[in-house]
Amino acid sequence: MGSTPVVAATMGGAEVNMAVLAATLVDVVDFFPVTLLIGVSKFLFSALALSFVLAMLASYVVAMTVIPLFCARFLKAVPHGGEGHEASGGTGSTRLQPGVQSRAERI
Repeated sequence: MGSTPVVAATMGGAEVNMAVLAATLVDVVDFFPVTLLIGVSKFLFSALALSFVLAMLASYVVAMTVIPLFCARFLKAVPHGGEGHEASGGTGSTRLQPGVQSRAERI
């Protein structure tokens, strides 16, 4: 919408922050108690549950830090109202969809 790629990536990360955190915490809360088991089941499942919990936490950190950085690096700034926007009267086809015609072009 006319903002710089850095601002767009930061705002996008902030918009999904709570949803990603909630999904991560649900998985962590489900699997962490498995590490507190006793007996043979602790021997069988404790390491697997702990590795899953640590992987989920690391995934959250990457999703909130590294992914917005990559998006800011690889996004291209498109001026607001530029070509390819259907709302601004563009054809609706982008470089990702070169063979797709808009409904107005087919009529």
